[in-house]
Amino acid sequence: MSRRHLRHLVVGALVAAAFFGWAQAARASTITVNTTLDVVAAGACAQQTPNECSLREAVAEAVSGDTIDLPAGRYALTIPSVADGGGALEIAASVL
Repeated sequence: MSRRHLRHLVVGALVAAAFFGWAQAARASTITVNTTLDVVAAGACAQQTPNECSLREAVAEAVSGDTIDLPAGRYALTIPSVADGGGALEIAASVL
């Protein structure tokens, strides 16, 4: 393999790595909780609906790589039934 061919392979690999890294970063978003109430309002966080993006809704809407911005406050989980969109708040992925 010539040096020129090897250099093209290395440059191509670096460009691909940079692109895929950028694409992953572009999908990640920050979800800001804007209410301490335990409410379920599907899509409220993505739409940045005032006073409807609860901790429960932020966890439900978050995908891998997202950050949840949780302002200081007391967040009581008050919805008792899974049927009502409540119950235990389960995080089934890695959390940093």
